[in-house]
Amino acid sequence: MNALFSANAHDRKHKNDNNELINFYVVPSIPCFELWLLLHFVSVRGHIHRNEVVRQLKKDDYIPKYTKGGSGYFNMTKDRLEVAYKNADLLAANNPLETAKNTENPYTSVGKLVKILTSLNAHLQR
Repeated sequence: MNALFSANAHDRKHKNDNNELINFYVVPSIPCFELWLLLHFVSVRGHIHRNEVVRQLKKDDYIPKYTKGGSGYFNMTKDRLEVAYKNADLLAANNPLETAKNTENPYTSVGKLVKILTSLNAHLQR
C-alpha cells in the first residue's frame, strides 16, 4: 500500500516539455495483476493470496498455460470484458481501496485503464 501512496505523491509534481503539470494515475491491483484476469471468469469477494489467484487461473482452465509476463492474454479474455468490469465493480463496492489500508482486501482498477485503452483504440480505428 505504501507504493500506492508513494506513486500518488507524484501527481502534478512534474512538468512535461511544454511546462505543463503532469497528471499521474496509479492503477493498483491487489494482491496482483492476475486478479484482473481471474475476474473475467469468477467473482472474488474476500482475501485471496496471489498464489491462489494464479492457481485458480490455471486449475480451472480459465488460462491453463498462464505465465507471468506472457502475451496474448487480452485476446484470450476480451470476449469476457463485461464480466470482468462487473466483477471488478462489485469488488470495489465491497472493498474500496480508500478504506482498505492493507493488502488483505483484493482490489483492482485495471478495468478502468482497459476501458480507456479500448476506447482510444476504437477511436483510432475510425
